[in-house]
Amino acid sequence: MSKQEALYQSLAASGAVLLTFNGIYHLFAAEALFPWGPAFFGSATIFNGIGVVAIVAGILLLGAILRFYLFPVIAVSLVTSIIGLAIVILCETLHGQFNVFALSVAFAGILMAYSYRKAAHQSAS
Repeated sequence: MSKQEALYQSLAASGAVLLTFNGIYHLFAAEALFPWGPAFFGSATIFNGIGVVAIVAGILLLGAILRFYLFPVIAVSLVTSIIGLAIVILCETLHGQFNVFALSVAFAGILMAYSYRKAAHQSAS
């Protein structure tokens, strides 16, 4: 593994860890900052399920980035980014609240997709 490939792989891994952290935050603190969240999603179970999905996605992405197994890292990262941006827009337009955590999920998705692609390109060269 080259130095450049290791750099890009570590950047992609940090994006996956950030996604996992946001899932943990969502489970424990999101309801305090966004009390309208459970009602918006229909129930507290669905609201907390989003946090669990973020944790699982982050762990799956991290394992694939570290090459433990195959997983569509770029596609899932970009979907994660789109969902994060959608949540930022919804929070701001419907409730006038800026959701910095959803924005960090969007940036983490972009970081993972870009860095993982660059690491794969470095290993192919």
